[in-house]
Amino acid sequence: MQVVVVSNLYPNSQEPTRGIYTQQLVSELKEQVDVRVIAPLPWRPKFIRSLTNKVGKEVLVPEHEVINGVDVWHPRYFVMPKTARFTYGASFYLGIYNRLKKLHEEKPIDVINVHWAYPDGVGVVYAAKKLGVPVVVHCLGCDINEFAKYPWRREQIAWALQNATMNIYVSQGLADEARALGVKHNRNHVVLNGVDQNKFKAGDKAAVREQLGLPQDKKIVLYAGNFNVEKGLIYLVEAWSQVAEAHSDAVLAVIGSGPEEELVKAKIEELGLGESIKLMGRQPHDQVPLFLQAADILALPSLREGCPNIVLEALSSGAAVIGSKVGAVPELVDETRGILVQPRDSQALGEALVEGLGKDWNDSPWPWMSWHDNALKVMEVYREAVRLA
Repeated sequence: MQVVVVSNLYPNSQEPTRGIYTQQLVSELKEQVDVRVIAPLPWRPKFIRSLTNKVGKEVLVPEHEVINGVDVWHPRYFVMPKTARFTYGASFYLGIYNRLKKLHEEKPIDVINVHWAYPDGVGVVYAAKKLGVPVVVHCLGCDINEFAKYPWRREQIAWALQNATMNIYVSQGLADEARALGVKHNRNHVVLNGVDQNKFKAGDKAAVREQLGLPQDKKIVLYAGNFNVEKGLIYLVEAWSQVAEAHSDAVLAVIGSGPEEELVKAKIEELGLGESIKLMGRQPHDQVPLFLQAADILALPSLREGCPNIVLEALSSGAAVIGSKVGAVPELVDETRGILVQPRDSQALGEALVEGLGKDWNDSPWPWMSWHDNALKVMEVYREAVRLA
């Protein structure tokens, strides 16, 4: 089977961890099928870059590279400033069509799997219809539960999902949201993400803490993610005031960075939490398994999610999860593995953390689906799409 995976979220020579989870799926797929990747990157003319002060690493990425034995092409698609984001679907199509057509001429494509409904899905569904190739749209989270809030984008997303051969959603909640957009057909599958079982597993907690410079005599709550509005870190900092009063033996270890970093630091100082919150900066991807092994609890204060891999990875490492009842999280975390509360509620989150730190959790590693198993499920959808075409 000839498969082409299309996604703007995919590693490249300048951003080796960009879209790492899509790459993990591709790595498993290539053991079963012939897979090629188109990973488009945004392009802005110089005059727009000068206005927005944005000169990204993407300008240094070559047109073609081989990553882990897979051919990856990086066509560019034109992007305007934020006010014109409703044009990105058309721009994406214009950016990828010639490359997709050329790949189809070289080796006829059996199925295209596009990750991210907008703008990727919109552009690729139109291109696939033009080429007469079945297409599977893979919906991941914000592409449905955030982008669809904007009317002009919502109409395009609904059109793409309705006209795709098949759709994959990483949670049942996401599938339900797509149905609410007006997706009428039943060519939909829910396939939750996999986890790298070789990396994310229980370890020697004491040895790992010593390696990372974390205290041995404290309970450790870990936050791992970006410092942006959607991830809700500011709510976690506010909630930590309750924890600091109730559990002097608890430390919040925070790894990551982002646009809200200064705001987070200011809130920590304002609340006097500098002694019990340890900001550890952005960490290499290969260090994340160690932090999860060291942690007792993962905190996930997100305002929205799809199927967050950090939750799967935490559970596979033996950590409990306390956080927001969003996306696929309620499908993953039951009362034996964590506590979930409504997002944007610092009080409820603080109470859950206080309760969770006082419990003895089931810390046996959770035997979740591997990326190999995930790829097998995705391939079943490919075969169904080919049969329907």
